[in-house]
Amino acid sequence: MTPFVNTNSPYVFPGVEKRHKHQQLINALMGYVCEIYKITIGVMKGKSRRGEVVEARYVCMYMLRTFTNLTLDLIGESFERDHATVLYGQKQITKRLADSIPKNAYLCNYIKELEKKFIVSKYLIK
Repeated sequence: MTPFVNTNSPYVFPGVEKRHKHQQLINALMGYVCEIYKITIGVMKGKSRRGEVVEARYVCMYMLRTFTNLTLDLIGESFERDHATVLYGQKQITKRLADSIPKNAYLCNYIKELEKKFIVSKYLIK
């Protein structure tokens, strides 16, 4: 029995290795996040520990985990990090979104703006 494959999905790339199928989706979200935070993808993937870079990286990881079915390992590889960093970033953003501190209001606005861009883009969500 042949498994069902949705050929309209942007995740389906014939002849592409399994680990690279989702790279287009990841790059698109990274581009959206970098546009909002006014940084480059190279800086986001780099070793910088500046607050705004770390926050942008964690927001991107959070969005990928929340709105896609990508694994921690796959997301981590895209950022040149391990799965534990992705999990930690997701927890940090979730914790900050749960706090009702006015300082975190801008983060909620960023994520809502990203959701709008990402959902109306050509990429599938789950």
